[in-house]
Amino acid sequence: MPITHLLEDFSSTALAVGETDTSDELQLETERLAAFEQGYSAGWEDAIKAQAQDQTKVSATLAQTLADLTFTHREAHVQMLAAVTPLLEAIVEQIMPETLQQSLGPIVVEELEKLAAEHGDAPLELVCAPNHLQALEPMLPKTSDLRIATDESLPEGQVFLRLGREERDINLKTVTDTIQAAISGFAHQIQKEQKHG
Repeated sequence: MPITHLLEDFSSTALAVGETDTSDELQLETERLAAFEQGYSAGWEDAIKAQAQDQTKVSATLAQTLADLTFTHREAHVQMLAAVTPLLEAIVEQIMPETLQQSLGPIVVEELEKLAAEHGDAPLELVCAPNHLQALEPMLPKTSDLRIATDESLPEGQVFLRLGREERDINLKTVTDTIQAAISGFAHQIQKEQKHG
């Protein structure tokens, strides 16, 4: 006796071997494709967000590094100038007056030549401090049109040249004082920058 009556018959609803239900598979494939697209989009969004964060971090780090370098360069510049200032002051106070004294003769001769060229044979008068006379006399032209006088009231480094009503003042002390004032102002500015950055 056959046992077919004991088992359920699937022949009416069963698909033949090799046949598939295309509607279920199509729906399943559509769901898989949608899930893939959703995951792919989420991955791109995460990658873009991570790249933007990295770029922001790199930009901030670069900006901070540049600021640090600028500050360090400025600091080094100020410290170097502060170290040079005493040297400049010493040059102006010690070397400059002696150098200017040595150049007084050539400066006076140059101014005398200019005056003589402008006014011809008019008599010239040179007035200087007594201590400059010995240094100036050998450099001055030997001419009867030049009268040399000394004036005790003149400070060191000052000479007057007169030609008629025209007078020229050669004042090396003023030059030295101007240079000293410029260096003092420079030193003051450097100290200010050291305090305030």
